[in-house]
Amino acid sequence: NLIAVTVNNIDPGTIAADQTICEGDTPASLIGTPATADGIIDILWQQSADGTTGWTDADGVNNTVSYSPPALIADTWYKRIVTSELNGIICSGETSTVHIAVNNLNPGSIAVDQTICEGNAPAPFTSVPATGNGIISYRWMQSPDGMSGWVAASGVNNGETYTAPVLTTDRWYKRVVTSSLPGKTCMAESNIIRMTVNSLPTAFLSGDAVICEGESTPLSVVLTGTPPWSIDYFDGTTTYTIGSIMASPFVFDVMPVVNTSYSLSAVSDAYCGGISFPGTAAVTVNPIPFAYQLTGSGDGSYCAGGSGIELILNGSQTGISYTLMFGLGSLGTPVAGTGSPISFGYVTNPGTYYVVATDVLTGCFLQMPGIIHVTVYPIPLVNFHADTACLGAVTQFTLTG
Repeated sequence: NLIAVTVNNIDPGTIAADQTICEGDTPASLIGTPATADGIIDILWQQSADGTTGWTDADGVNNTVSYSPPALIADTWYKRIVTSELNGIICSGETSTVHIAVNNLNPGSIAVDQTICEGNAPAPFTSVPATGNGIISYRWMQSPDGMSGWVAASGVNNGETYTAPVLTTDRWYKRVVTSSLPGKTCMAESNIIRMTVNSLPTAFLSGDAVICEGESTPLSVVLTGTPPWSIDYFDGTTTYTIGSIMASPFVFDVMPVVNTSYSLSAVSDAYCGGISFPGTAAVTVNPIPFAYQLTGSGDGSYCAGGSGIELILNGSQTGISYTLMFGLGSLGTPVAGTGSPISFGYVTNPGTYYVVATDVLTGCFLQMPGIIHVTVYPIPLVNFHADTACLGAVTQFTLTG
């Protein structure tokens, strides 16, 4: 008799193709050619972490001619298993495998935020190196605000670390890392660090003035920056420091004894020392009149009906006027100095007398030493009375008053 042997022929087809992607990316779809077989065909895609062992059903929709892998973070191998069922007999075949190579890249990190003064350079940055499957390269980038305007950092910017130049404004930095494998270059960015640049404080001094000897005058300093400030000022001989200044403008008093020009020699604020402190204050000091002693004749007292007390200033200067004061007001007209003593004549009214000397050009004045207190004593009134008596008798005289 004849026996028929039926062969369930199966051709699993092919799948394509190997790819290299960046970590976290989604591979292109794996394109398969249709399988052929004599029976009913079923398809199952499988995946493995090494292409040899650990094969499991592929994620997602895995029973179609072609397959779309999900995003991957590690190398993955794929194959397609095709089964054909004919007359209860199931036959299977496998395609070759395709390898999705993942270019893993860890950009590392950079450090650290810094605060510097305008015109200084930050300390060299520190970093944790990047790691990856490919050839690693670096590019440092800078931005004026940390969000936009990123450009290649100034200077040598392709090393693992970076040394920033002198800065005058705030600046943000990041490190862009690339990992290159054949057919695929991947990129990742580090964290962002900020260089905060504090502007240098400035100070401007003013306060030209003309004063009289012994007077004080205010000087004003307009400051920029962040309080508290400290300033150094110079009077031509000595440098003085004033600290803990909390407000601008700052006003302080000086009392020079001779003509003096003041200037600033240093300024600092809460963060930085300044290099700009212009302005000067020229203070002209006019001398006050020389002091001459005022004296009064006698001891300042006289008897009623007398000529009074003569007031004499024991010296005078030309260009100076001398005013005799009685109580709170002036008495008579000012007397011009001659270089010799001045007599203000005799005064008879009881009270307090003194002299104020005034420079007629500058207005500087000085009360002369010597205050005369005039006292008037009244003349005593005496009555003489005698008793009537006989010759040779005792009598009595009486004085009253």
